Amino acid sequence: MNTLAGPTQELAQQTGGIREHDAKGRHTTTSRSLHAIAGGGWVIDTPGMRTLHVSDAAFGIETLFAEITELAPLCRFSDCTYANEPGCAVQGAVAAGTLDPERLTRWRKLVEESSSNTSDRSGPRGGSTTAGRSKKR
Repeated sequence: MNTLAGPTQELAQQTGGIREHDAKGRHTTTSRSLHAIAGGGWVIDTPGMRTLHVSDAAFGIETLFAEITELAPLCRFSDCTYANEPGCAVQGAVAAGTLDPERLTRWRKLVEESSSNTSDRSGPRGGSTTAGRSKKR
């Protein structure tokens, strides 16, 4: 965290020693904190949390990967997965060198994470199922 924030941060984050047997550090923070990064952006220190799941991020992903979002309507099929369908504008851009294949890989990863971390709003709690309703006669 201190390396990312750079030498101009007001207060350096506390650090502990390195364990000799595995050369890994130990967590020393006990409360959440937000830190500005020298090159722009932010880091959240969340002691005790190994993963922070972000859900419902579809709009942000569409904005961040605008080059893919803008190519999507040009695909032959409206349900294109941008993997191997014929007439895929996204794969065409990768083949032409106008879209970095790593961008597409990162986009896929974020879409999958967003999908798996966003609760399904269908079914009994989401109210969009017809199970259990009586039929009118």
